[in-house]
Amino acid sequence: MKTLFLYSGLTFAVLGCGVSPSGTPGQCALKCSKAKIGDSIGMKVTPINIPEKFVCSSQGIFERPVVLSFKVTNSVPGSSYGKKAEDMVDVAVGGVSFLAETSGSVFSVEKSSTENGTFSDDKKTFSPSQYAGIATPMSEWCTDECGVLTIQVWPQCPPAGIDINGTLGVRSGSLAPASPVVISVSTETPTALTSPGPETGFERPLSPSTFP
Repeated sequence: MKTLFLYSGLTFAVLGCGVSPSGTPGQCALKCSKAKIGDSIGMKVTPINIPEKFVCSSQGIFERPVVLSFKVTNSVPGSSYGKKAEDMVDVAVGGVSFLAETSGSVFSVEKSSTENGTFSDDKKTFSPSQYAGIATPMSEWCTDECGVLTIQVWPQCPPAGIDINGTLGVRSGSLAPASPVVISVSTETPTALTSPGPETGFERPLSPSTFP
């Protein structure tokens, strides 16, 4: 079912992307100070365009945080939109507070937001551990006026040839949570440099002595 957004004339407290942008083109305002807990009646949360896998060029911390988005909608009678009363329409819901939690070894502990917890002295562990790797501060864990929840996480890149996985889950009150998003990260295997062989013309791996 497609998500339909509210017309500007609608007056009840469900907001859609007909609202004014936040100042950044294409983005709606985020106001979490008065966010409310989700409701299980007619409301649902769905991941938006989550990539299946991330590939690193080298081992270490991923070059940038990964943006994971979820849309929150509520089913309302179609009569609010000039449709038949029995036709239910999904509309975006802004201002819904969420709890975000990570699990697995894929997340970079040292990139965790300090608003969400505390580091150990050596910065190798983060407490609470379920917030490790989340770069978005807890004060921004709510849907914007377009009904979109955005959470940034920072993966780490494993040694070449190894895949590591983790999950991000979001939930709010009695609202049925979305299935945890699986994040899979791997690192490219370096390609050996080659040079032509002396007699055959076939390529051979370059040795350290090949370089000046």
